[in-house]
Amino acid sequence: MQGTEDCRTTDLNRHLEKFSVGILFFNGPELRVRKCNSEALKILGLSSEAEVLNKPLDDLLPELPQKLIDAACKASQEVPVYKAATVPINKTRRAVIKCVLISNPGITFSSLLVLIDEAADSLQHRLYDTLIRLFYIIWSSSFKNESEFLKYVVEEFHYRTGFLAAVAGETDSEYKVFLPLAVKAESQEISKIFTTVPIKLKKDGEGVICAAYRRKEPILAADVQHDPKQGEWREYYQKYGAEGIAAIPLIVEDNVKYILVLYGRSKDVFTEKHRKLYKDIQTLLSLALEHIRLSIEREHISNLYNLLYR
Repeated sequence: MQGTEDCRTTDLNRHLEKFSVGILFFNGPELRVRKCNSEALKILGLSSEAEVLNKPLDDLLPELPQKLIDAACKASQEVPVYKAATVPINKTRRAVIKCVLISNPGITFSSLLVLIDEAADSLQHRLYDTLIRLFYIIWSSSFKNESEFLKYVVEEFHYRTGFLAAVAGETDSEYKVFLPLAVKAESQEISKIFTTVPIKLKKDGEGVICAAYRRKEPILAADVQHDPKQGEWREYYQKYGAEGIAAIPLIVEDNVKYILVLYGRSKDVFTEKHRKLYKDIQTLLSLALEHIRLSIEREHISNLYNLLYR
């Protein structure tokens, strides 16, 4: 099974640099840093990864709260923990530290810290809280399939961030349609609309879902009630109070397999100011889907091995 584990580690390394927040991976027993991204170096005021690797956490973050250190020690005992605190980086700068302690992730790291500059606004903190919780869930839980994971995702985004609705759907490349798989909304009426009204993935479609499918990147739209590009959907947005939309394509094996669509009552959360944040959502969820796929493949290989050699 070594090949599969190597794939997981390589996959993780490939995604780390895409995040706009700092990420430090460390091992539970010794609390030494094993991996980080360039944003973490920037927040810590360092210039190279060599200044971080194999260094104890308390050397890099001397004022790291004892509750995070204690929680990190528990991670070595395979006790899943999720903690957060605001920590001084130096005399003039502070950062919000989100500590996620992962139980048996199947890779060479046991835990991670997420560093967010304190200057980030409240929306960013709410969404990153959701993302970090998902990071924790991804590696500490076992989802049977991608659909089960996506159902959990829409519930988290709706419940924790207050979006009007969250919809995850699959793209059918043959028939060029968007097929909702999981919907969580403020009312059953809204949920019904998103599950019964078909969305065609037209090559020249100007709607956010079509654009996200075509460009493979998050598409943001504010003031959708008055945007002619939204077509007949404007009637629904006006009726239910949706002011903005984010369509986030989720990539599996270099193709847009799913799209997560978030509907909100505020225009402000769907502006270019937050583009990096939605890109981080895309990165983490795409990574999660690849992780689930690899886990399923690994289980199949293990079952085949047992049938052939035992």
